[in-house]
Amino acid sequence: MGTALREVVGECLRSPLVSPYLIHYKPKARLREQIDAKEHWTSVTPDYLTKEFSKARDAAHAYDHMPVGERPTFHEIRALGACGREDDEALPGGARRQDDRVR
Repeated sequence: MGTALREVVGECLRSPLVSPYLIHYKPKARLREQIDAKEHWTSVTPDYLTKEFSKARDAAHAYDHMPVGERPTFHEIRALGACGREDDEALPGGARRQDDRVR
């Protein structure tokens, strides 16, 4: 594990919120239907990172010159970060195969 990743993991572990998940959050409201839809009330939904990345990308105004539907997604940026890397740590599991089409 590299230094930057170690720091991020350490920050996650120091979270005051007790959770079995490394990446987690405290929902603004705990509605029964939302709690029942997830494995744990602090877990993120499958599309959470995608939505939050889109919000941050748009708030940064870095791609205002592009139509909303053409702006890079979390997964496209992630694939570009792994582009050209030969080591097994670039992307977990089958992600390399899925991201090959972005290259």
